[in-house]
Parts: sequence; C-alpha cells; structure tokens
Amino acid sequence: MRYIGLIIGWLCLGLSVYAQTYKVGDVIVNKDGSQGVVFWVNAEGSEGWMVALHDLPRPLKWGRLRDDVPELENVGSGSGVNELSKIFKGLADTSGYQNTLKLRKYQGSGTQYPAQLVDFGNGWYVPAAGQMRKLFTSMNSIRTVIQNRGGDALKVGRYWSSTEYDARAAWFVYCHPGELNFDTKDSVLYVRPVRSFSVRDVKYDRTLAYKWNSGQRDPGITVYPGRNTEYEVEVTTAAGCSNKASRQILVASGNDTTIVGYVCPGQAYTENGFNLTKADTTYIFGLQNAGGCRKTVTLHLYQKDTVMTVINEDICQGEMYHQNNFTAWESGKYVQTWTGSNGCDSTVVLNLKVHPLGRDTIEAAVCEGKSYTENGFNVSSPGFYSQNFQNIFGCDSLVTLHLTLNPVYQDTVFAVICQGENYTQHGFNATSPGCYDLRLQTFQGCDSLVTLHLDVLPVYRDTLEVSVCAGDVYTGHGLHVGAAGFYEDSLKSITGCDSLIIVHLVLDPVYRDTIPAVICQGETYAENGFIVSSAGYYRQYLQSVAGCDSLVTLDLKILPVYQDTVTVMICDGETYTEHGLNTGIPGYYDVPLRTVAGCDSLVTVHLILNSVYRDTIPAVICQGEIYSGFGFSVSDPGFHDRLLQSEFGCDSLVTLFLTVNPVYRDTIQAEICTGEIYTGYGFTVHTPGYHDRLLQSVTGCDSLVTLFLTVHPVYQDTIAASVCEGHTYSGNGFVESVAGYYDRELHSILGCDSLVTLHLTVHPVYRDTIPAAICEEEVYTGNGFRVSDAGFHNRLLQSEYGCDSLVTLFLTVHPVYRDTIREAICEGDTYRKHGFDVSEAGIYNRRLQTGNICDSVVTLDLRVNRTYLFASSTSICEGERYYFRGRELTESGRYEDVFVTEKGCDSLYRMDLVVTPLYHHVIEASICKGERYAQNGFYTGEAGEYTRHYYSVYACDSIVTLRLQVIDYFKGKIASALMDCHTHEYLFSIEGGEQPEAVTETYVWDFGDGVTATDREVSHVYPDSGRYQIGLAVERGGRCEKSVQYQLEVPYYRDHFPIESYPDALDEDWAKVLLQTECYADMDYTWTLGDGYTAKNCEVTHKYEIDDRDYYEITLAVRNADDCLTESRLRLPVYHRITPPNTFSPNGDGINDYFMPGYQVRIVNRNGVEIYKGSDGWDGTYNGKQVAEDTYFYEIFYQAARGIITKKGFITVAR
Repeated sequence: MRYIGLIIGWLCLGLSVYAQTYKVGDVIVNKDGSQGVVFWVNAEGSEGWMVALHDLPRPLKWGRLRDDVPELENVGSGSGVNELSKIFKGLADTSGYQNTLKLRKYQGSGTQYPAQLVDFGNGWYVPAAGQMRKLFTSMNSIRTVIQNRGGDALKVGRYWSSTEYDARAAWFVYCHPGELNFDTKDSVLYVRPVRSFSVRDVKYDRTLAYKWNSGQRDPGITVYPGRNTEYEVEVTTAAGCSNKASRQILVASGNDTTIVGYVCPGQAYTENGFNLTKADTTYIFGLQNAGGCRKTVTLHLYQKDTVMTVINEDICQGEMYHQNNFTAWESGKYVQTWTGSNGCDSTVVLNLKVHPLGRDTIEAAVCEGKSYTENGFNVSSPGFYSQNFQNIFGCDSLVTLHLTLNPVYQDTVFAVICQGENYTQHGFNATSPGCYDLRLQTFQGCDSLVTLHLDVLPVYRDTLEVSVCAGDVYTGHGLHVGAAGFYEDSLKSITGCDSLIIVHLVLDPVYRDTIPAVICQGETYAENGFIVSSAGYYRQYLQSVAGCDSLVTLDLKILPVYQDTVTVMICDGETYTEHGLNTGIPGYYDVPLRTVAGCDSLVTVHLILNSVYRDTIPAVICQGEIYSGFGFSVSDPGFHDRLLQSEFGCDSLVTLFLTVNPVYRDTIQAEICTGEIYTGYGFTVHTPGYHDRLLQSVTGCDSLVTLFLTVHPVYQDTIAASVCEGHTYSGNGFVESVAGYYDRELHSILGCDSLVTLHLTVHPVYRDTIPAAICEEEVYTGNGFRVSDAGFHNRLLQSEYGCDSLVTLFLTVHPVYRDTIREAICEGDTYRKHGFDVSEAGIYNRRLQTGNICDSVVTLDLRVNRTYLFASSTSICEGERYYFRGRELTESGRYEDVFVTEKGCDSLYRMDLVVTPLYHHVIEASICKGERYAQNGFYTGEAGEYTRHYYSVYACDSIVTLRLQVIDYFKGKIASALMDCHTHEYLFSIEGGEQPEAVTETYVWDFGDGVTATDREVSHVYPDSGRYQIGLAVERGGRCEKSVQYQLEVPYYRDHFPIESYPDALDEDWAKVLLQTECYADMDYTWTLGDGYTAKNCEVTHKYEIDDRDYYEITLAVRNADDCLTESRLRLPVYHRITPPNTFSPNGDGINDYFMPGYQVRIVNRNGVEIYKGSDGWDGTYNGKQVAEDTYFYEIFYQAARGIITKKGFITVAR
C-alpha cells in the first residue's frame, strides 16, 4: 500500500492535506483494529471495497422462507424476465451496505441471520450479488495476501449475498466456479463480510518505515515553511521494498489576499475556512492568527455551470451495454450523476433500446417427389434447415425451415363399424363387410389410393360387477361415485361400438390386521405375503383380494425343535418296547415325535445289548489265605458257584475252582566272628540273634526261613602297666623296660583272632626341694611336714606310683601388723579410704593382707562434722527481677549458693523461683455475616482484631486478643453443562460465589433423584429424562450454610427414530408422501428430503417432482432441547410409468421383435378373443403361430407405488 500524509501549517492560516491511494491486494488496518484486503477500487484508488479475513463462524440461513423484505427490491424476479436478464440484474446490485441495513431493521436484533451477525457497527456488511461476484473474480489476486495475514480463502461452496430474489429466495455465488444463482432463504450457506472504505477511513500503517527529506520519520509531520517548499517521503516495507511520494507546499505572504472561488449549485463554499452558500458575490474579511498576523482576504465567489449529457444507444437482445459507467441490458432510460471536470455534479442520461434477435421457424410440407423453393430454400428431403440474416439494426436473425414430406399413399384401411352403422370416412359409404377402393387427394394435396377392408362388429349389452376400496372413488365408465349401488353408463366396447353397461359397485373393506403366528425352529413363515424365519414384528402393505391397500403386522414367534439321542441298554434275550419300538437287536433307531406345540422332534434311540455271562474262574491261594475275588470269600479247595449281576444289571453265573498251595516254616543255626557277615540262604547279616526271611515257593506261596546267628567276640585288649625308672615289665608274655605301646596277636578257643596291646609307663624317681613361707605364729603342714621354724627340713616319701623320692623343705616365717586411723568427714559425705565405705561416725575394723600375705588389722575412728541448708521459694511476674545473694534472677528455676564452715564443710543457700507469665492469649474465631461474637468478654459483629487486659491469680497482667473473621454466606449459583447425550451425563459447577481466602467450604449436592455428592464440581448421570430439582448446600467455615436451588430439565433422547412413509414407494401418479416419526415435545425435527428440499415437524407431507432416479435418500435430524442430534435414514423407492410402443415387428431380425419384454401382458384381438397372456412380453404369436399384421388390444401389468397397475392400449403388428 502507498500513501503520503502531510500536516502543513501556514504562517497565518492552518491547513491539513492528505493524499492516499490503494490497489487490489492492499491490506487495510481499520480504526477498530480489524483488517481487510482490498478486492476492488475506483480509478483514482481513493475508494473501494475490502473483504474480511474469515467467514462468519458457521453457515447460516439468509432469512425466513416466504418472508418478503418490504424495503428490498426483488432483483431479477417477475414475469417475462429471461434467465440471462436475471443474472445481469443480480450482477448490477452493489448496494450491500444498504441491503444489510434494511435486513437488520426488518429481521430484528434477536434473529440469527447473516445481516444480524456481521459487525455492522464497525462498517462490515453482507455483500450484494454484484460485490460477491466481484470478490470471487478477484480471489486469485488476493488469496495469498489473505492467507499470509492468517485468513482463509473462499471455500468451495455457496456464499450468500444480501440481494433478495423474491419472497422465497435470495442470490448466492457458488465458489467455485463462480456461478451466480438463487436459492430458498432457509438454505444454510457460507457468509463472508465486506466493508467499504475511502481514504479518510484508513489509519496509517505503522508496520512501514517513513523517511522525509526534512529528517522526520513519522507517517505525518507538521512543518512551518517560510517559502514554497517541496516535501518528499520514502516509505519502506519490512521486506525492503520502497516507494516515494512528494507534495509542493505554497506559502502565502502576510499581505492582503484576494481569492477567487467557485461553487456548484446548491453547495456551500468551505475552502480556506469559509462556509458560504451565496454565489456570484464578493466577500471581504479581516483575519488575525494566533501569532498576531493581520491580513484582509477578499473572496470573489462564482457559481459553476452544470452539464447534462444524453446518450442514445441500440443493442441486440442478449447483449449488455457496458460503457460510460452504465451496465444495462433492457430497454429504458438510465440516469447517472457524475462529477464533472469542474467538480460539480453532471447528469448523464442513457436512452437504451434493445432490439430482439429474430428467431423464426417455418413449418412447410411438400408431396413426395417435389421440392420446397420458397424463402431462399431449395430442398426436397424432410428435416430442419437454417439460414442466418441480419436485420436493419445489425442484429442476427435465425430462420429455421421444418420441412415435412407428405407421402403419396397407396394404402389399405382396415376399418370396423358397429352393427347398424355406416362407414363414411375417407370418402367411403358402406354398411356391409368387404373391400372397397377409392382414389383420394390428401389434405396436403397429394394423390392417394385407399382400399377399405371393412368389418362389422356386434353391439353389446352388459352388466359389470366392479369394486373399489372403502374411501376411494370409482371413476370408470364416466362415473365419479364412492357409494355402493347400481349405475348405468353408455360406453363403447374395445371395438368402438356403443354398449350399455350397468355398473354394480361394491365397496371392499380396507384392513388393518395383526397376525399372531408361530413356526417351528428352522421353518420359514411364508403366508400372507411374508417370507421370514426370525421371531419379531414385521409390517407389510398388501392388497386385499379386492385390490385394497391393507396393513398387515405379523407377530412371529419361533418354537424350538428338539433333536435328542437316548442311549438304552438291555440284557441279551430281552426286548425294548419304549418310544414306540419293539426290538431286541442293538443299533440306532430314529423315532419322529411332536412337541406339545406341534413341532416335529427327532429322538434317536441308541440300543445296546449287554451280554449274560456263564464263566468258570480257576484260582489259587496259599494255605491260610481266603479267596475274595468276584464276590467269593472261601479258603477250601474245590468248586464254588455264585450268581451275580453284571455292571449293566444282567444275571451271570460264576464258578470258582480253588486250589490251596502249602506254606513252609524252617529255622537255620549259624556262627560268625565279630566283624564278619553271614551270607548263607539269601541272608546278609552280622548281628547275633533271630533273623526272618520271607520267600516264595514254586507255587508262589510265602515261606518263612528263620536264622539263629551266634557272633563270637574278637578280642582287642590293651594292658596298661607301669614300672619305676630302672625296672623291667615281664607280664603277659611281654619283657619291656622302656615306656611305649607293644602289640601281641592271639587265638581264642572259638578260633577267632585276638590282639593284646601293652601300654607301658615308666615313672621317674624324684629328688626335690620345696621353698615355703608362713606367717608369724603359724605352723607349716604341707607335703607331710609339720614345722614352724624357719630353715631346711628333709623327708623320704613314696611317689603316687610307689617310687621312692626325697623332699627338702626351705621354710620362711613372715611377721604380722596392727594399726589405728582417726578421720573426720562432713555431714552427707562418705569416707572411702583404706578400703572403708562409711558415712556415719564410729569405730570400724578391717583385716588386710601385707605384701607377704600375712593378715593385718586396720582400725578407723571416724567423726562426722555438721553441714547447713537454707532453702526458700518465691514468685515474680514476667518481666520483673529477683535478687538472690548478689545475683539478678529473671527466669524460673532452682538457684543455689555454697559457703564453707569453720570445720571445712560446704553449706547451701537454695532458692526456688517461679516466674509467672504475663498471658497473651490469641483467640481465632469466626462468625457468619449478621451474627455477633459474644464470648470471652467480647461483643462485636465486625471483622477485626480486638484486645482486652486481665489480672491473673498471681496478680500479673494478661492480654487476650480476639481475631475475628466475618464469613459472608455463599452467593453463587448452580451452572450445568451436558457432557453425554446418550447417558444423560451433566457437569454441575458453581457460577460466581468464589471461595474466600483461608475459608473452608464444604458442598452437598442433591441431584433430585436420591443421589448426592460432595465435590465443588461434579458430574452426574440421570437414569431418565424429566424435570429435576437440584439443590446445593454450601457451608463456609464449618458453620455458615446457604442453600441454592436449580431446576434442570433433562430432555428425552433417543439414539434412533423410526421413519414411516405412506405410501412406502413413489411414482408419477403417487408423488406425494406422508413422512412421520415419533413425536416428542421440545424436539426439533428437520427432514432432508433428498431432492434439495427440507422440512420441519415430526410429520410432514411432501410432493416430489419425479425424475429418472430410482430412489430418494431421506434423512431425519432430530435435536432435543440440549442440542443432542439423532440422525435416521430412509431410502424411498421410485417406480416409473411405462411408455409402450404403438407398433412392433416380430420378424426375427433381432430388432423390435418383442412387445414389452419383462412385463406381464395380455393381448386381445379385434374380435375380443384373448390370444396371449404371459409374464415376459409378447412375441407376436398365437398358439405358436405368427399372428396377422393387425392392431391388437393389450393390457400391461406393472409395479407402481400403489401396487400392480394395469395399462391398456393398442399395438400394431407390422412385419
């Protein structure tokens, strides 16, 4: 974008000058902060239109259907307006702002239509059709700019304009391909706002860099030039692109000034600070500015001339006149007001005449063999021929010749008349059957030969029994009646002969019936037009035998069919007679049965034949055993019989032949030596005594062998012997004198080896001196001595082993001591010297040992000197001082002071001091708003901190501080939001009522269905729709409780709505359908009918314009009060009317050989005889032979919306 801004100050007169221009693609930042991209500007670049960066948030309806806005012109609608003219009228509308203003005034502020939702207060509006089309054509130029600014290009879809077509429709532009068209006002389309601008509306773009030749860098500057000066500015974008603009400023002198001014008629002269309306006048003014400059200004004011221009133009139909700023395509007078070169409005009048394009068709005919030579044509073949001409206005005209070639006939006319009539057509006059020739001229003037083949048909008199469904009207035979009875009508037979028909009209009932039915499992219910095999409800629209629509509902239940196998066992020789059988042969037998419900069931009997046994059992036992097999309990040998039942209950005879084998008992005696193992007779033992071994005889019977084993000892003996040193041991065959171990091997009388070991000890002979000591007055009695004198003493002894030894005693005698100690201690002390531990006065003895281990006696004479305790206690208040024996005390505790008596004993002064505190008690309390705190001597209802002084029992001051909090009651309210349509889950929260700081809140929700919760924000699932009273109790600070109520309407919701249609199919005759579903209050029903139309309500009626499609896809969107959407669909079939040919050629050439293949047809010849009836068309035969070329009556039966339809007519066979 390029623009220049100058704010210029005259020396004595102020003047502001702005000069700005724009181009397509420029970005404009508006005063309200919104942005737009220019998509059209005028030639000067000073005015134009900008488009918003985004569509409105969602597609919208234009307005109410069939709601004509009175102040808006219906552009393009009306009779006699062709499609091209409509388009041109739509393109010519560029009054989007005025259109939007009128729509807002008419529709009202509460509606949700585009004109109400655009930001009209800031200049945005819905574009008119011409503006919207211009926006589309400019989109390629501005798409990148919009996207770079974070906006969106136009979507591929339809956008509303503010141009109204008529009461039902409005204009839109289809992006892409840019088609201008109109649609019903209740269609939902996109909307893109636009805004008009002029240079005075635009702010400076602060994203650009400005640099003036005077040095300033602001978009606008203020200068005070002293002379004429040219100012130049260079504007640079962030990308480095720059542009320059300049302005020449002329500075007036301070002398008197004469100004010549011009004004247009009816306008005021406002330049140079004047505001004058009277032209052709001279004005003189004396002026003085703020700086004191004075001057005289003379203004000569003249009126400018105005100009009127008249343009006369001719165009051809379909062309557009697009010159001199006019856009027109219809004849008429068009007026525009322009600003002329002198600045005054000038009037331009366009007189436009539209000349029609000649479009003419000439219908002409010639006889076969002749040529058409008129109007510049020369042709002889039938067809269409065109030639172009120009009329006197230069407009193209097209002449089309439609030439028909009339044949020259040589024809045979097959005709039929009724009995008693004359055949008078084609110039004939005949009453009898036969052939007649006549040469005629056709009405086109061509000669023809006509041969008449005349048949005479009888005239009938008949009574017709007919019926219609109750509620229908019978319209056949010229009648229009709905009541039963007899009616007469004169008709023509299929051969065209008058007949008298008496119609006996019978009314057939219309049925609504429910059929309860039951079938067996696996069967198919195929009655009454149903073919189903599953249980449930089925509907079918049927025709009764009388052809009346009936609704049959089938309630089908399925009964089970049982298939079971029974396994049966009998004994050999028995007969099985149950389940209808009588047999004794094993195998599988199928027995068909019927359940109580009448369903076939199959029981398969598996018959098993169990044997009857005759058996002999040979058995053997050992002597002393009992045979207990097969139910026997015997021990005697021989034959034993027993009658048994087999496991299947069949009698059997078992004979036991029992053999008893002997059992053996034997004892064996044996001897071994200690350490050997006895291994005879299968034994492996080494301990003496009885050993048993169980064996089996050759007959398998246990036998007992007992071994009595004797184990003779093997002696291993050690002989301990001793001798004195110098002697020899000679016992037990040994001769030894040296200490040690000696072995000798011997045999016992039982032949077992024995070992004797000699352990010989040699004892020494002693020579010893014993030193000893005793105390004075003691006697030494050790080692056989008894002496008390000190010195050497000898004694001859025997050692403990009997060996002689000499012992010498050296005896020492030590002295014994006696001593007394006198001591004194202080009261409370303990004497702990010389081994004493005493605290009371007295004499104490203690026996001690000297260093020579001789007893000595120490006597203690102890005295106890007295000590003194002076104890006292007192109390002071916190902050006071107490002085004790020269010390300053301020804290509670026990304090002591020690002194020494003349005896040297410590004595004590003790003080127990209690410091009584000055109490400062803080009470944290809260009350609810409106209450008063009346405890602990306080009485207040305002929040704050309060203090009171007291005296304690110790006469000390105490302070009590109350910190009181006043809690306001909860003032919020309940808010709810739907979370899940299917489950009726809602989120409940608190709106307003923020929790105060440091105040606890508890919550109790009552959801109105017996369920409660305690969180601040909770979700809850309701079991069903309905109206619920929600309660919330909020307690603050544990005591201030407030309850609020909220009424929630939980709307009914279904995840599927069944769609029923009446009828259930369409055709050209039954194009109107009733669509209905279940109706609930407070639900919005929107039908999308598959043909571009929509409808509201739970039951709608719609008429379709039947086209070539085979079905219509119908969608039902149901929204409940919570905006929960349920969509259901129905495919409505369409049957099409058939168009039979009037001739066919069954000649076997593969072309047109069959009449209506695939349809059920009935053919009757001209004599009223039915010659064919079939379901796959007619091949032109009767009883296998080709029929004659003739005209035949047919009936075609085909499917339509109301059932099978019969179509009647004539078909000609021509080969």
